[in-house]
Amino acid sequence: MYGIDKSKLSKIFIEQIDLDKIKNNTNVSYTEATSESRKEIIETTTKEYIELETLTVKDSFLFDILKLGFTKDNIPYCTLELTIHDKTDNNLRPQSVSEFQNRLKRIKEYLQSIYGIYISYEYAIFSSLEINITQKINYTFNEYYHILTLMQQLASKYYNNPKHNYTDTEGNISSLYLSNNSTEIKIYNKTKQLDNRYKITVKDEYMRIEYKLKSSQRVARAFGSNKLNELTDEQIINFLHERIYNDLIKNLEKHIEYSTKQLEKLFNKIHKENKHNFIKLFISEAHSEKINNSKSSSLDLLFDIEQIINIVSNYDKKHKKRNTELIKKQSNKVKFHNNFNKLEEIKLKFTNYKKEDDTQ
Repeated sequence: MYGIDKSKLSKIFIEQIDLDKIKNNTNVSYTEATSESRKEIIETTTKEYIELETLTVKDSFLFDILKLGFTKDNIPYCTLELTIHDKTDNNLRPQSVSEFQNRLKRIKEYLQSIYGIYISYEYAIFSSLEINITQKINYTFNEYYHILTLMQQLASKYYNNPKHNYTDTEGNISSLYLSNNSTEIKIYNKTKQLDNRYKITVKDEYMRIEYKLKSSQRVARAFGSNKLNELTDEQIINFLHERIYNDLIKNLEKHIEYSTKQLEKLFNKIHKENKHNFIKLFISEAHSEKINNSKSSSLDLLFDIEQIINIVSNYDKKHKKRNTELIKKQSNKVKFHNNFNKLEEIKLKFTNYKKEDDTQ
């Protein structure tokens, strides 16, 4: 599942206002012009112009806020902020572009009938946009902690301002963040969020990887345009697939390649110095060995116990089964288990990666 979650539109045009309706609605606040900051809008009943300095509509049904005002430089603006308000399983699923456009039509009709405000989207652009991929996962979210924190620590150099991660009431990781001036990445337990925020119970575990494009310039850079009527589903999925791989996975794959070579060197060193019990010594040291990283003090050298199994099996093919059982028995750190499977799962579900046999 992929699509749009939260968004902020600007360059909304207010064509007409029914002054009696906004006066009698508690969700609306406005000020008539008392200075040079004024916006002329046609009043629906009298067909005469009225002058407003500010107008704010706070709604909790179809949208969040419609806001008219002026910048410090006395430039008028009108913005519309909206998110998915449906407090059912539908909050699990982001909206496609066509669903988003249909919702905007409903909002336009809703503003007219409930608030007496007539708007146009003709020149509307995205001034911020949150898009995501949400997928059912094979393990509990907390079992991805090791691989997700590695992604965060090894992320693209453009994300050098990681926010604090969050844990739930049971101490399990619930969300991880990366950000810079123009983009924020959030990886989180969507199942847990639905339960905590909306009291919605979903039987499966879902992971969401979300990108927030913080400005109209960033939206334009991502899609070639920030205009509301030019965004497509294909652009969203292509952007997410490409960015998730380049920002989160690419450097992790390089790290795994490097760590495997370092583990092979460690095995050869231990074997050379210890002719007896060297396999047990290797298992122990591989679990505790650290390597330096520019973004954090140190990282675990080991990614997955399969690295140990492969290295030992290449040395002693005759006793592969026995050695594999020994390695699994001695490896008591769950965080090193099944990480290759989890990484492949994330690549399959969150990027355009395909298994080799899938392309045959």
